[in-house]
Amino acid sequence: MATPLERDIATLEGQGVALRPHPQTDGWTFLVLAGWPLGPHFNRPSAELLLKIPPTYPFAGLDMFWTDPDVRLADGRMPANTSVEQALGRSWLRFSWHPSTWRQGVDNLLTYLAFVDRRLHTGG
Repeated sequence: MATPLERDIATLEGQGVALRPHPQTDGWTFLVLAGWPLGPHFNRPSAELLLKIPPTYPFAGLDMFWTDPDVRLADGRMPANTSVEQALGRSWLRFSWHPSTWRQGVDNLLTYLAFVDRRLHTGG
């Protein structure tokens, strides 16, 4: 039987999302989504998106997300609450943007990606 994360990944793949899961030895899964749309307020139309999924997902929620390190606002400034970090052998721009709640049994990878999209399309 598939785990909730495996089901969510299968749903995304069924929607045509290109992604690569990277299971970590500590039980986390790092999920890289290719070509994620950034919205009109950024210096490029899309970037790789990194999500870090905790071992206790979906009971524990997702928090923060990461993109290619050269993502900037359209005017060249850094987006609010960002910093560069290392993961998976490369640099990523961490967006320390947090959903206000995580509703167990309701929220999942798909609702979290909707949160990411809302934030990215309102200009950071």
